[in-house]
Amino acid sequence: MTNIKSFAFLDLETTGLPEYEFSRTKITELSVVACSRKHLLDSSFELPRVVHKLSLCFNPFRMISNQSSQSTGLYNDLLQHEGKFDGNAGELLKLFLARLQKPICLVAHNGYRFDFILLKKQLTSIGISLEAGTVVCIDTIPAFRTIEADIERSTLENCDGLDDAVAELEYQAVRMLDQLQQSGTAKEDLPQSLTPPDAEIERKHKQAVQAYLAVSPDECIKNGSSETTDGHASQHETMGILECLEVASNSLADQKKRNEQTPQTYRTGNGHVTAEPEDEFFEQTQKQPPPPGPSTSSRARKRLFPADSSTGGTQSTPRKRYNLTELYKRTVGRDLQNAHRAEHDTMALLECVAMHAARFVAYAERHCVPFETIKGSFH
Repeated sequence: MTNIKSFAFLDLETTGLPEYEFSRTKITELSVVACSRKHLLDSSFELPRVVHKLSLCFNPFRMISNQSSQSTGLYNDLLQHEGKFDGNAGELLKLFLARLQKPICLVAHNGYRFDFILLKKQLTSIGISLEAGTVVCIDTIPAFRTIEADIERSTLENCDGLDDAVAELEYQAVRMLDQLQQSGTAKEDLPQSLTPPDAEIERKHKQAVQAYLAVSPDECIKNGSSETTDGHASQHETMGILECLEVASNSLADQKKRNEQTPQTYRTGNGHVTAEPEDEFFEQTQKQPPPPGPSTSSRARKRLFPADSSTGGTQSTPRKRYNLTELYKRTVGRDLQNAHRAEHDTMALLECVAMHAARFVAYAERHCVPFETIKGSFH
């Protein structure tokens, strides 16, 4: 296992794809964004503050394919006065890497099949080699496949280990949320005669639901910790939330009983007289029968893993795509801007890694390979 000290995120833009250019593909843009291992681990789901950047564009002295130009925004006329990828560029890259703490791990998306091979090929063609034993590399596609699979496996294990009380809490809270949304009892829709006890009951319900969300197993996994669902503190929180739900439910029952004894009516815009809306709301939240199922725990799991009505089994999950655009959206939660611009892509990749920094560092240290072992051709 390699004790990596620095990570250098690499991205290349090129004249085209090697299989369509008889392996004569040239680099048109190179970007490296580097940070230390410590700063990456300390970033807490954000970009490290201390980063080092190298970004260069090159005249490839060959035609750039139309598809590549449309993707990258780089055309031959834009690059006609730029220097080629020569010895100076190679030395500049070496000097940039020399400033970083060693060992250095080059990180690229699809690096084993493209970026690392092409970089090695171009460096070899100009007689430049990176210092042996100081530079290793890792491809983020297999890395994220492993990381996401590990997260999903951890989620399943935590769900299977939930206490019945937590499963019951999940069932009640999710059902309550659905009914709150379906009842249409937004504040602006309620009558002005809403009494303080009614408002207090509504507040208790919302408090209970929010408390449930605070200990949701999904949130625990997202934060990289299972302490919330496993420890004694979690059991204490869970029972407190259930007690809050019970108090709110009892309050609702009492209020409903009072309303039945002293019914109130109001007149709608079309002149019809109906029961007060909160009566209907309380009736729905208290008397709605639970969905059928063998047990409360099973009902909770059915929501986590919906059943396929046609087969009776679980629904098949669409296959995940691991291009950088899809990975970024899935990991960071927003669309990737300016894709296929080398510096933007390296920063986007760094953002993805920062979201799973500890898992990624552990994976890279176990699976990285020396850069000198990368083959220098696409054949």
